[in-house]
Amino acid sequence: MDDISENTPKLNYGLDYHGKDVLLKLARWSKFVGLINIAFGFIYCLTIFIFSIPTVIIGIFLILIGTRLTSVAGNLNYCVLHEESTSFSEALDQLRSYMFLYGIMMIVMVVIIIILIILAIMFRVAVQDFFFEAADDIVIRSLLSQLI
Repeated sequence: MDDISENTPKLNYGLDYHGKDVLLKLARWSKFVGLINIAFGFIYCLTIFIFSIPTVIIGIFLILIGTRLTSVAGNLNYCVLHEESTSFSEALDQLRSYMFLYGIMMIVMVVIIIILIILAIMFRVAVQDFFFEAADDIVIRSLLSQLI
């Protein structure tokens, strides 16, 4: 039996001018989006005095994914400058981690939105019943007072 590494296909990507350009653009955009996420995360963390703990949790999460993207940008720049595959693999792993964390954040946000919609529907029914019940008593009392 042959060695397993000999039988598995290897991905060799030659960095020509176009490939380097694509990686550098990806690095620039990753850094930009990462810094924006960090800035928004910091702003969310500052709102603890107004909106309480949930915004701080979102802020910490945004800072975490922002640092992942800035790290991706650094590894991609290093990969292009030094033509090293290890930093490219590390950049892809950090990009995978960013996508995973961002996906979890989206799932949590969808669940929170569904819960808020359910609470809004339940609250609407309760408020509607309260006002209609109170209105019925007022109408009946006014009708009775006119009759008597």
